[in-house]
Amino acid sequence: MRIALIGIGKIANYQMQAINHTRGIKLVDAHDLDPVRAEELPGNVHFHENLDQMLKKSAADAFLISTPTATHFEVAMKVIEADRIAIVEKPLCTQTGEDGCTVGLRRVPRKLLLYSAFHPAYGREVEWWREQMDAQNFDLGQLLGFESCFSDPYFSTAS
Repeated sequence: MRIALIGIGKIANYQMQAINHTRGIKLVDAHDLDPVRAEELPGNVHFHENLDQMLKKSAADAFLISTPTATHFEVAMKVIEADRIAIVEKPLCTQTGEDGCTVGLRRVPRKLLLYSAFHPAYGREVEWWREQMDAQNFDLGQLLGFESCFSDPYFSTAS
């Protein structure tokens, strides 16, 4: 599978490492609003300064969206409207029941794959913890660490 990366930031560096270490997946193209970020790409990856041009010209099978969370929906819609497959690691929309998300997806005339992996920072237990801390419902002393466990959606034992 050939992947194109949209957004080259901190998280994208982890994603590039994962792609590099996964047999059968190859990073072929990338785009970022800041052309200086192209220096962070491996030498065999083609950098595109224009997202629309990359969507037209790329031989990628899917487009991994690694932009700031607030832009995920807008960028995912660009990918989908270009008849390409979108992969989003964080929530597609930043608010539950966001009208723009539902309405926007309805305007897509055909079925395309959109994969949105759940990000643990948006889990109910993390939200609960924040609410309890903000409301000062308990006092445990100084917080020295917080550990959360989640299943990695990229790992599959199926052959």
